[in-house]
Amino acid sequence: MESLPTKYPNPVRIPFPNEISKHYGIQACENNPDAGNGRHHYLITATDPNGKVDFVLPLDFQKGPLPQVGHNGILSNVLLTLLIDHLKSFQTGPYANRETACAITNLEQALHWMAARAEEREARGVLGQHTK
Repeated sequence: MESLPTKYPNPVRIPFPNEISKHYGIQACENNPDAGNGRHHYLITATDPNGKVDFVLPLDFQKGPLPQVGHNGILSNVLLTLLIDHLKSFQTGPYANRETACAITNLEQALHWMAARAEEREARGVLGQHTK
């Protein structure tokens, strides 16, 4: 693989690689102690059969509270919603299957728990703040 920018020094392992996914790579920025120790910037790449990078997608997650910094990245729940919609679209066609239905259910469950956390934080008056 070609060298990646130093902004993304941490490889992220893709579990259960197969013949298609083994051509993809994910690199992450450093953890940010000032933002809950989270990672906010990722670089997704894909390589052709010769190992040459032929697709690059930087992905930035929201960094900082919206009221203070404005929009600067995608929210995790928005990304989950996108994945759910993407998978559901295949379930309406000839490739519908049990495994994808199970994946959708689990992504929806993850979205549910993230919403529950947001509701709890909103009830405490700390939603949208860097407050535990």
